Amino acid sequence: GVPDWLLPSLHGTDSMTTVQFHSNPTKDANLGLFEPNKDCCDTYPDFVVPCYVNGDQTAGVDTLVRSSSNGTKPGMTHLAYDNQTGALWGTVYDRATRTTLTSAFLKRHSGFAPGHGMDAIYMTDYDGVATDVFVNVTIDLLIDLGPEIDRG
Repeated sequence: GVPDWLLPSLHGTDSMTTVQFHSNPTKDANLGLFEPNKDCCDTYPDFVVPCYVNGDQTAGVDTLVRSSSNGTKPGMTHLAYDNQTGALWGTVYDRATRTTLTSAFLKRHSGFAPGHGMDAIYMTDYDGVATDVFVNVTIDLLIDLGPEIDRG
């Protein structure tokens, strides 16, 4: 059985429900579980979204902001600016370190941060005090992303 402190996760391709029928023996019985007190978010979590800036990324305009989902917190918290990150896409939050990781994004009419390219993954702290390159996939991981193209 499933321990009392765990609950079934959502049904999906790699996670079936708690009721499954299989022939013995099988290696295809998959069940996803989660611990609600650790793996689940608050009732009204904050959300972080990238913003896009047209043209060169030198104006000091928001590229990453945080806001509340319940509307009680006024405004947005500015986390990163175009001259720090350029256009961003992938976004993930690490609750243990209170940081957000974002990936550089090749987008038409938007540039990269000065001195950085499409191979940058950025780390931003929760309060927006610091944004730095966390990893450069070309230099640190030796992954060649190919030539950058004209963004038109």
